[in-house]
Amino acid sequence: ELIAEAPTDRSVIGVDPSSFNAGRVSMIEGEVETIYSVRNEGKEALEVFGLETSCMCTTAVLKNGEETSPVFGMHDNPTGWSIVLELGEEAQLVVIFDPNAHGPEAIGAVTRTVTIFSNDMIDSAKKVRFEAEVVK
Repeated sequence: ELIAEAPTDRSVIGVDPSSFNAGRVSMIEGEVETIYSVRNEGKEALEVFGLETSCMCTTAVLKNGEETSPVFGMHDNPTGWSIVLELGEEAQLVVIFDPNAHGPEAIGAVTRTVTIFSNDMIDSAKKVRFEAEVVK
């Protein structure tokens, strides 16, 4: 219903992939970095004004050319920051997962999300997933 009522000339966020499985992540090898593509698939400028992760073990930044956002996590995220993606423009969402953040006994399957806050009126809090199996 919301989509039917939304203007066709709006900002639309696209993310690829929407989910990533890192497979087995070794505590010994440490942090894992994954990159998602964030695109403006709409007809108006897309403003991204924040990120948030679902757990303290995960951080994220958005890179657009030479510009890199502050580091975002689960708590106490920066405010007053934004980036504008023009029509068809693409940025990189860099997600870093630390398998050691929960201590030496925290092994097994994990699923984390990163929320991208934007002016997309249909999907203003776009979520992407990161999955892994933490091993010692």
